[in-house]
Amino acid sequence: MHKVTAHPGRPDRLFLQHHFGVYRSDDFGANWTAIGGGLTSDFGFPIVVHPDRPDTVYVVPLESDMDRVPVGHRYQVYRSDDAGESWNAFGEGLPPGPVHASVLRDAMCASPAGIFFGTRDGEVYGSRDDGETWTVIARHLPDVLTVRAAVL
Repeated sequence: MHKVTAHPGRPDRLFLQHHFGVYRSDDFGANWTAIGGGLTSDFGFPIVVHPDRPDTVYVVPLESDMDRVPVGHRYQVYRSDDAGESWNAFGEGLPPGPVHASVLRDAMCASPAGIFFGTRDGEVYGSRDDGETWTVIARHLPDVLTVRAAVL
């Protein structure tokens, strides 16, 4: 298991990202439904839920367990607005590639400040429009293992 997340307003619904796919449970983990069918790859590490919309979830797909790089060597953040029934890719503002660094399980967050992720090559990106466009926030950091954001 790589990451499990839930929205505080809907704690019975869980989202899971692990070695063998992306899943959703609507009964606090008693049953799971595969929701990775619309992704370019269902392997990856981070999965986060939008802070205001419990049906909106984000992932960053990686090639595979054996090739832990972004699919096509390009960062794409996938967003589902219907709890994983369908997915849309967003990458405007992200490097065109080739990129070779992965995004780890705790290196992505969704907060009232926006959606953010950090990479193993020391970059942090943020979006203030629900992931549709991205801006580099920081560069030349060590491996980004964890990203958290808050509005103060």
